[in-house]
Amino acid sequence: MRAPVASSAAVQDAGDWRLLSCSPREPRSSLGGRSLLLAALLVAGGAVVPAVARSESASQRSEAVAKLQEGARALQEGAYVDALAAFKEAYRLVPSPKIHFNFGLAYLGLGRYADALDAFESFDREARDAKPESIAEARKQIAELRGRVATLSIACDTAAAEVFVDGRARGTTPLGGPFYVDPGAHQLVVRSAGAAPHVRAFSAAAGQAVKLDVRLAAVAITEPARPHAVAERAPGVALSATPRPRAAEEPAPLYRRPAFWIAVGVVAVAGGLGAAYFATRSDAAAQATWGQFSAF
Repeated sequence: MRAPVASSAAVQDAGDWRLLSCSPREPRSSLGGRSLLLAALLVAGGAVVPAVARSESASQRSEAVAKLQEGARALQEGAYVDALAAFKEAYRLVPSPKIHFNFGLAYLGLGRYADALDAFESFDREARDAKPESIAEARKQIAELRGRVATLSIACDTAAAEVFVDGRARGTTPLGGPFYVDPGAHQLVVRSAGAAPHVRAFSAAAGQAVKLDVRLAAVAITEPARPHAVAERAPGVALSATPRPRAAEEPAPLYRRPAFWIAVGVVAVAGGLGAAYFATRSDAAAQATWGQFSAF
């Protein structure tokens, strides 16, 4: 399909903003052969902003119109990255759901079909007061794009785990439902505190419903080894890495043993008694002998 592009002529009519008049240019996307006769509704025409329902200042609205014009020119030149950036800035200034239509056109030019489908569905769901022609065009795009993308469903055994697809955050588990991905190779990363990250490569084909089941493995937490107690040492004295074994105790000298002195005491007492006994016997014998000698 040929993406509609609008000129930079902007008008404000009954509280609505539109970009009118366009000369379509073939985008990089190859979505069909319709010649879009809805050029007058494109870009800011799909981003009608009722002034009475907005709280933005007149300055913000004026800046948003300028960004929509800038995006329209970029689309006409095939500068889809610049167009997308201008439309996002306009949405930041005046967050009208109708600008999702413009996002869809820029994503189509970039070949990002999954993002284009998300944008057109957001426009159809939220921009309830958009022009019937714009709604009809968005729904035609939705019908075409659903056959060109895949849907991805992710189930995880852990709640509040972060989900990333190709580095892009997709929310936390449990996810609200499946989402769109472009055909081709992708990488899934699911991570949660206390678990090892789950990293998986997968492929998706147009029209395929891919379902992935993720189980996170808990990571064992080990306490760090406690340092050994360090003994105090005197300055200049090195500590040995390993304590020396205690030497076997040598037996005490004989003279330090209690049994030795007890034996000495017994011997001394015995010797004293013996000496006294023999002294007494000697005196008696001497007296007896002296007496005998005296009798003569």
